[in-house]
Amino acid sequence: MERFLQLYARHQQYLFSYVLALVPQWADAEKVAETMQLVLWRKFEQYQEGTSFSDWAKQLAKGEVLKYRERRKKEWLCFSADVVNKLDQDLRSMDGLLQYQREYLSACLAKLPEKSRVLLYHRYRGNATARQVAEELGYSASSVGKALQRIRHALLECVAKTAPAEERR
Repeated sequence: MERFLQLYARHQQYLFSYVLALVPQWADAEKVAETMQLVLWRKFEQYQEGTSFSDWAKQLAKGEVLKYRERRKKEWLCFSADVVNKLDQDLRSMDGLLQYQREYLSACLAKLPEKSRVLLYHRYRGNATARQVAEELGYSASSVGKALQRIRHALLECVAKTAPAEERR
């Protein structure tokens, strides 16, 4: 149990990002990720120590996404199995680059002023809208929207400047 918790804790955010890329709605991605976590736990005895936990987990996560897609196929925002498979291929081919970008983004986030980090936290901790953040913090919705736009732009520029030239392609 302890080994599973160590591995899952280390890869949880990455696995959720993977699911979110394959499932169009945040709330649905959370449901799929929750189910995925249970499946990973139940099947952990099949994981071979020394192999890539994230690859093993992504394979199971993809299966859960396809099951989700099958259950929701009548809804217009549901990706086809072909699209899920193509996205899975694309995400796997970009794994290294995405890992570097997450590291650069973390470094860039640390450079932001506290007020900017607070805005980002309130906006993305539960996928709140700019209007909800504004109400929560006592600002106007337009000022929060503009501030978030400036922050995102600054982060994008910072990541671009931080990444070595060969990783910017």
